[in-house]
Amino acid sequence: MGLLSPEYFEDRVDGQIVGQTLYVGGERLSDIVAVSGGFVIRYAIPALVPPGALIIPGLFVAERGGILRGLEAWEYLHKRFQVHPRADVIGQTPNGQPAQFLVRELDFGVPVRVFAYADPPGNQPLAELKALQATDAAFQSLPDLLKRYLPTCAP
Repeated sequence: MGLLSPEYFEDRVDGQIVGQTLYVGGERLSDIVAVSGGFVIRYAIPALVPPGALIIPGLFVAERGGILRGLEAWEYLHKRFQVHPRADVIGQTPNGQPAQFLVRELDFGVPVRVFAYADPPGNQPLAELKALQATDAAFQSLPDLLKRYLPTCAP
């Protein structure tokens, strides 16, 4: 991996996807299940311009040369985006196309978008997830970012 190569972090979850809801830890949902098995979850930040553009960050390059990758870049961006408006964020769209934005072009005031991919991930997501339903036991073991960015719905 080169110095400026993006590193994509991801969470892994076993469950079922119906529409835009991820079900974890419950019984099989009979014939209505669209996809079942192991999923790779990635998180995208919406851009201000152009509307609808998204980036899955893999690399943060500060204007004075600091470089962060993967989850470290993600956490730093969300805690300190206002400090580095001219920094670059390099990554990919949810469909796997290269993407690059200045931090000031990203919209940290709207919800993070959550995408589920087959395991191993390809370029096309299986679904954009909008909700999470999990048993109490399963919820405790889910990745922190998944619990942070997906609203839970009642079983």
